[in-house]
Amino acid sequence: MATHSGDEHYQKVKNRSYTYLAFAIFAFFIGIGTIIGMYPLTLTGLFGIAQILAGSLLAGFLVPFKWYQNWFHFIFYDVVVFNVLGLMPFLTALFLVLNFVFSHNTVTTDYRIEKIYLEGEGNNVSHGVILEGNAFSDERKIVEIDDVEFNGFSENTYFRVSVADGLFGIQVVKNREFITKD
Repeated sequence: MATHSGDEHYQKVKNRSYTYLAFAIFAFFIGIGTIIGMYPLTLTGLFGIAQILAGSLLAGFLVPFKWYQNWFHFIFYDVVVFNVLGLMPFLTALFLVLNFVFSHNTVTTDYRIEKIYLEGEGNNVSHGVILEGNAFSDERKIVEIDDVEFNGFSENTYFRVSVADGLFGIQVVKNREFITKD
């Protein structure tokens, strides 16, 4: 009986998919934390963030499956987990950070505060400002204020808002503060 002499040169491929999936879980937490941090600074709603998440997921699935097999030795289910847990939140966070950091056309405007309002009941009370001309009335991220900001209010207080166009066209809030004018 003849033996095949080429078998001694065969090396088993080392499966590193668990390492890459661990990186994907790490990227998930980094991405979700960054998205939560960037959401109040980005003038888009939850639907806009969901669209960016869907686009990031689509970008991950545009990479051919054979590349995942060759580079990471993934099976199909590993690709799904890698894209949903790792790539989707990480790419979305990267999108939001780049949109904020590379913003342009910053416009800073001072608005007279017409009124401060309280909304909600019990422990869920939020403060907000109504600006002259009802500016930014549809943007709660700008007009809603916290208790620390609320304590700085006086008669000559104005609200300074700096809004910029982000790199990808989504507006961002660069600064909002109370100022006093005489």
